[in-house]
Amino acid sequence: MSRLIDLNVGAGALKNVSHMLDNYQRHFEPYQDREIVLLELGIYEGGSLRLWEEFFPKGSIIGVDCNRGDRSYGRITEYGGQQQDIELLSRIAAAHAPDGFDIIIDDCSHVGSLTRTSFIHLFYKHLKSGGLYSVEDWGVSYEGGSWEGEPYAGKNHLFGIVGFVKDRIDTMQPSDKWEGPIESVTFYQEQIIFRKR
Repeated sequence: MSRLIDLNVGAGALKNVSHMLDNYQRHFEPYQDREIVLLELGIYEGGSLRLWEEFFPKGSIIGVDCNRGDRSYGRITEYGGQQQDIELLSRIAAAHAPDGFDIIIDDCSHVGSLTRTSFIHLFYKHLKSGGLYSVEDWGVSYEGGSWEGEPYAGKNHLFGIVGFVKDRIDTMQPSDKWEGPIESVTFYQEQIIFRKR
């Protein structure tokens, strides 16, 4: 089994926080030798796509970024576009994952409203049962400025990505008969990983 922490150096990915890679290793390893389709929102210069291509030797890797153009190389396809463009996301899903994505990673804007838009569309309509959806860098919700965040004031924090995630948790109301689409939510420093039922 390939280790993400080792592959990261050669791929030139910005996933330079070892605990993030350790968390992904734990969650993604069961998918490693499968013919998966992974979608990453926010790819900067594409280094993470090369990392995923190496880690998933049978996988198709799709990336979206507003500062990239449309191109394909190896098992990687990139699209230029915005994470909140649900028409684009639907076209990508139809072309690459008509049965649903296995893994979706949102490392894009880190803006709560945009994260919410892409999550609601992709998680509920284009993620397979048993699939994983990761939201990175949720801690910016505790910062002011363009992240739609606010400094933490020692009370219930409902801003940015944190407010969005709390809203998703509300959809998981405890019940003996709860059968919603979110099976679990795992919180890590700078990552939240949802598993779809």
